[in-house]
Amino acid sequence: MDKKNTVYVSLLGNFLIEYNGVQVTSNDLSNQVSSLFAFLLVNKNTVCSKTTIINSLWPDGVSNPTAALKNLAYRFRKVCESKGLGDNEVLIVSSNGSYRLNPELIFESDIFVFENSIKSALSDGTSEEEKRKLLEATVAAYQGDFCPNLDCTDWVSAVSQRFLNLFFEAAYALLDIYEKNEKWDKMYLLAKKASDYDYYEEPIHRYILKALSKMGKNHAAVNYYSVMRDVFFKEIGVELSEETISLYNEISKNLTDTCIDIHDLMADLAESETSPDTAYYCEYEIFKQLYRYQARNIRRNGTTYFIATIDIETREGKAPKRDICNKAMEHLKESISISIRKCDVFSRCSLNQFVLMVQMNKEENILVILNRIEKKYKELYHSKKAMLRIRISPLVDAGWC
Repeated sequence: MDKKNTVYVSLLGNFLIEYNGVQVTSNDLSNQVSSLFAFLLVNKNTVCSKTTIINSLWPDGVSNPTAALKNLAYRFRKVCESKGLGDNEVLIVSSNGSYRLNPELIFESDIFVFENSIKSALSDGTSEEEKRKLLEATVAAYQGDFCPNLDCTDWVSAVSQRFLNLFFEAAYALLDIYEKNEKWDKMYLLAKKASDYDYYEEPIHRYILKALSKMGKNHAAVNYYSVMRDVFFKEIGVELSEETISLYNEISKNLTDTCIDIHDLMADLAESETSPDTAYYCEYEIFKQLYRYQARNIRRNGTTYFIATIDIETREGKAPKRDICNKAMEHLKESISISIRKCDVFSRCSLNQFVLMVQMNKEENILVILNRIEKKYKELYHSKKAMLRIRISPLVDAGWC
């Protein structure tokens, strides 16, 4: 390869052009000028008409589009000249009334390595060892979103999403190879990298949990699960899948492989002295188990439990905006925890809803508690954009006990 005629371009995670010792970055160019160069590189093997380029760069239109496009090409050339590139080192040239990359130069880019590697890796007839190497080249080439500094026009967003999808396709294929060959450290590092690019891609987290567990880091896996579960629930209001929960339960069983002395066990089960002296708050999965346990018992012991839900809503009966909802839910949680007894249980069961399980003989008594919660909430949070809606129902016995 003739290095003198080769232009090296990085577009994944940053914007960098290197040619004959000269570097041009996104700091040297406006977003529109950078967008023109990136568009021509992505479409290097396609003859793009002037209209196609204009419609891609200015989807909402622009006055005198031909002059605007010509101005972008001119500004790009002037930046290159200011960096020391001569007339014979022009990167963008006019062609049949439009523009293209200089055909006399060789353009190498991380996006070409990325696409070619995954295409070869997933083609028929590739050996597993060669597939592994190609997939590793693919994920190594992906250093972040396509042209992250550019305005999110339709063409940039489409290319960026396509590359992200390809990255995850390569990552999952490589993770399966690592799992099959018990390369737990590599599996963990790759899954962590993938989670940085899309934290809400839930299956990726299962690879992290598996890797931690297989490396003997079960406590770390349990802690990781706890944080991840809270993020999913608080940020997007989503419960984890049964597959992820089942994996967590399996890992939890492996926290210790020795029998525990009964006195040590009792000490481990007991609440610590630093536990809050308020009602018992738990995750919704635990709440469901407690509910089912009490449903089995109420016929036998004659106790009466009530279930109450408290929702945060706007006047129109809808969930508030995310920031308002999160703030309101924090105050509501505090209001509930100090308004019901230590033996009562509550949990956050959705983005804007808590559920309570309270032992009480009469419905009017539970209404007193709920009024106390509402009064406390109004003291803590004064907003008409986050109002309470309360509903109650007696806990019904399981019937078959």
